[in-house]
Amino acid sequence: MRQEQDTPTAQVAKAKAALEAAEANLRNLLAGARPQEIQQAMARLDEANAQLTMLKNGATDYELEQARSAMLVFRSQSDLTHNGYR
Repeated sequence: MRQEQDTPTAQVAKAKAALEAAEANLRNLLAGARPQEIQQAMARLDEANAQLTMLKNGATDYELEQARSAMLVFRSQSDLTHNGYR
C-alpha cells in the first residue's frame, strides 16, 4: 500500500516541528555539550531552517522529497544525541 504524500501545509508544519526540535537540541547541547556537538547541532539547525524556508517559498516535488529525507535523517540523529548516544 502506498502512503499518501503530505500536503504542502503538512510539510511546512513538519519542517517547523523539525526546526523547533533542532532549536531544543541546540539549547540542550549548549547547556553542557562539547564544542563539536554544538557545531553539529548548529549545522542541523541551519539545515532545518533552510528546509523550512524552501517549503514556505514553494518547491518542486524533488526538493520536497529531499527535504522530507533530510528531516528524517535529522530526527534520527537528534534522537540519538538526545538519548545520550554519541
